[in-house]
Amino acid sequence: MYDWLKEATVTDYDSIKAHFERARFPDKGKPLRAWARIFKDGDEYIVKTWSRELCRFLPNNTVVFTSTPEEIRYSAQTIVSAMHRAIPFSAIRVAKGRYRFASNSEVIKNVELKKIEFDAETDRLTAEGLMGDDKYRHRYFSWWSWLYKEAPEYFQGITFDLTTGECLNRRPDDRLVPIPAQRLVWLRALRVFKDGIKVRAKMNVFEGISDKIESNNTPISRPDWSHETNKALLFTSLRDGVYPTELLTNIALSHSYGWSWKRPTPKEVSKTIDSICNNNSVELRRQFKVFES
Repeated sequence: MYDWLKEATVTDYDSIKAHFERARFPDKGKPLRAWARIFKDGDEYIVKTWSRELCRFLPNNTVVFTSTPEEIRYSAQTIVSAMHRAIPFSAIRVAKGRYRFASNSEVIKNVELKKIEFDAETDRLTAEGLMGDDKYRHRYFSWWSWLYKEAPEYFQGITFDLTTGECLNRRPDDRLVPIPAQRLVWLRALRVFKDGIKVRAKMNVFEGISDKIESNNTPISRPDWSHETNKALLFTSLRDGVYPTELLTNIALSHSYGWSWKRPTPKEVSKTIDSICNNNSVELRRQFKVFES
């Protein structure tokens, strides 16, 4: 049962080491799947999804996931649908920007345990005449049901033991129960902040910023708003109602067309700031102390 969850190309430190040693050009990495390559960094082996680092296999037979939450979101479709065939881990989306990760062995073990518990309870009820012989016998135990409800929630730095599949630093799940008074503070600050951005867009502030971006000879890259520096910049700007140049530049850089950057119009700036705030809503509300501790 669930044999397809046992087909990962690499399963531990020794197997990823052996796989990488067959690379024709080690400095260019070793293909793992069409979407992933392995690179070596000292004694560590890095798995990258296209240009983004996903995780590192360490010599103590553990794996640490190094992608930021936003990087996971950018690659979510591939990671959720295909990661389990490359490395021995599965992922599932539980809410906007939130994912749960678990080792394939833990998924299989817990699904099988739940089936045993269910069958035992079914047998008891049948013996007591409370359930027909065949009722509920064909209940389907899906692998994603346990993953969705009980697997550890992803954060940058989550670490797993490759021998046991156990998560070594699981964090308690967020309850996300709002405090009404703090929620009002958050909503007022958010409204004022977005209005300020949209006024500046109408005043063509972002035209000047876009001119500077285009005149700069360095490659244009979209900022990662889940990175600690950008996260702090967004929060303090929103909380204090200020609009530093670095913030406005990052908002302009966040507008993209497909995989490339595109100069934003005032209307597109409004959509971009809405998207940034929506994608980082949980973290911003957590910083505003909206939720019960």
